[in-house]
Amino acid sequence: MKIILISLLFVFFVNIAFPAQTRTYEIINLKEGWKFIEGDNPANASPQLDDSKWVPIRVDKVWEEQGYEKLDGFAWFRIKFVLPSSLKENSYLKEEVRIFLGKINNFDQSFLNGSIFGINGETVPADTLIDNGYTKAEIQLYNKERCYVLSMDDPRLLWDKENVIAVRVFDEGGLGGIYTGDASIRMVKYGDFLMIDKVSNPFSYKNDDIVKNYSLENKSAKYTLNGMFTMEGVTKVSKCV
Repeated sequence: MKIILISLLFVFFVNIAFPAQTRTYEIINLKEGWKFIEGDNPANASPQLDDSKWVPIRVDKVWEEQGYEKLDGFAWFRIKFVLPSSLKENSYLKEEVRIFLGKINNFDQSFLNGSIFGINGETVPADTLIDNGYTKAEIQLYNKERCYVLSMDDPRLLWDKENVIAVRVFDEGGLGGIYTGDASIRMVKYGDFLMIDKVSNPFSYKNDDIVKNYSLENKSAKYTLNGMFTMEGVTKVSKCV
């Protein structure tokens, strides 16, 4: 029997000819300061709600690892933060704000200052119907990053004032909660429009060569990004007969 073990290491280099960006991008860190309550109540989205009796919770691990082993169903997360004007003043594009909540198990309706802005990873208008339909989505959403983008002039954003994000989480069973610990807010950058697809095309084999096709796509309908896409590959093959 012949066994061939192949290990591959690919390194990508993407060089884009952006206009000079000398400004420093600010990031509002939302990794700490969250509060939590079990159950469901629409009033939990209100910025005027007294959440002093809510308990602190981490968002870098599921709630089962924080004392809620038997919790399934609804629970709410809240965090307060100030949104400084310097965030947009120091940015290059000055167009959109990126609210990143990481991964949520399983489903979420996310509210900003009492108005809904995101459902299961999709940004939605403030007048979107709020019901329980979002809990009927594909269970695989537990592994989807929640990245919501609002216009800089969106009335749901309160510049130089306190803002409140409230997340209505529904756990279908098993593990639950906001759990990747990388929540943040910043302005959108050019690099956010670049998507490298390394999954769609499988490996193929031609003689002794291994071939893999990748694609780099600009998701922006407004900006043309000029540059070069290169790849370096290292292949190691060991044989056992």
